[in-house]
Amino acid sequence: LRFMRIGLNIEAVTDSHIMKVNSVILNESCLVIGISVSGQTDDIISSLKSAHQQGVYTLLMTARQDKGYQEFCDETLIFASKEHLERGNIISPQFPILLMLDVLYSRYLQIDRQKKEALHEYTIQSLLQS
Repeated sequence: LRFMRIGLNIEAVTDSHIMKVNSVILNESCLVIGISVSGQTDDIISSLKSAHQQGVYTLLMTARQDKGYQEFCDETLIFASKEHLERGNIISPQFPILLMLDVLYSRYLQIDRQKKEALHEYTIQSLLQS
C-alpha cells in the first residue's frame, strides 16, 4: 500500500491461482519480486520461472543460497536464515526482508520526490473522505 500511495502500480499476491494468472499477463516493463524465506516455496519459484520466460525482470528475496536461482532470477538477495542464527543471534529472517522493502521504498520515493509526496497526500486525503 505504501508504494501505491506514491503512484506505483503494484500488487502483493499470496494466492497461488492469482500468481499463475498474473504470470501470463506480465511483460518486459514489469518487475516480479518473489519472497520466500525457505527459497523452496513452489508457488513463488514457479511464478518467478514463468515471469522470467515472459521477459520480466525477476528478483528473489530468500534465506537460501542456491546457484540454480540464476536460471530464472535476474537478482537474488540472500538474508539471514534460521540455520545460521549463531552468527547473528536471534535475528528473524523476515526482518531483513522487511528492511530491504523499506530501502526500496525510500529509493523509489527519491525519484521525482515532489510528485510522489503530492500523490501520497492526495491518496491519504481521498481515504479520509471515505
